[in-house]
Amino acid sequence: MAIHLAECLEKFGPVRSWWTFPLERLMGQVLKSTYNNHLGELEITFLKAFCQLGNLRALLASDCLPDELEPFTSQLRPSSQPQRTFPEATDPCSKAQILPSQLFSQLVNKINTIPLGDDCIYVEADKWQPDMDQRMAPINARVENLSSFHLDNDLTYSTYTTSPKNSIIEFRLITGKTAFGRIAQIFKHRRVTHKKTVCFDTWFVIHSFPDAQPKSKNPFAKLYKYPFKVALCSYAPQTPLLIHTSEVISHCAWICYSAEEISSDLNQEMIALVSLSR
Repeated sequence: MAIHLAECLEKFGPVRSWWTFPLERLMGQVLKSTYNNHLGELEITFLKAFCQLGNLRALLASDCLPDELEPFTSQLRPSSQPQRTFPEATDPCSKAQILPSQLFSQLVNKINTIPLGDDCIYVEADKWQPDMDQRMAPINARVENLSSFHLDNDLTYSTYTTSPKNSIIEFRLITGKTAFGRIAQIFKHRRVTHKKTVCFDTWFVIHSFPDAQPKSKNPFAKLYKYPFKVALCSYAPQTPLLIHTSEVISHCAWICYSAEEISSDLNQEMIALVSLSR
């Protein structure tokens, strides 16, 4: 059974939905009609073009055409072969962003401090001058956001909004001490050295957890005889801290406590953490 689009639009007008009353009325008349077994102009045009294109493609794929037509068939043949395109795997949360000035300053300082093997000194792009030292190169604040990052092929770190269980980590500070925090943002940054070498690095924006104060109120301190190494920290948000993936130590097992849940002296939300470092 064929529904002739042009004739239906002319008789019944356009419809806003496939389940509106005009279409139901149309289907009722189509089922009762005895003249619905013909081809309309639209169907004839489609069938003719479909057959013609199919025949043309078969001819172009064969070797029966004369050599005189080769200059023309060589131009048509690539168009007759459909090209399969495969979509690239992309991170749905991945998108370009300009870092805030505070984080960008941390990024420049980190890149110049951490030994990344560039042998280059970076300055912010708006402060760079061509007459500066030859070892200096400009750096911009454009980054590519990621929702997760795979480290060492078997460890996945994610932002807190993506996966809370993969977002609480232990990391190293510049001072050599360790700290705990929550991954708020993951991004990939691109830079070009003074030798025109392109380098990529992945960075974490961390909301660190300050230690509970005073430590004498930490109920887990009584477990110092056992190798649990439970840390108790405040869950209050802190100034965002930028770290490199090489400064990450491990994931953490953690549990949050509301104010005064574990002690009447702790009148704020707390988090207990155990490092899963191997």
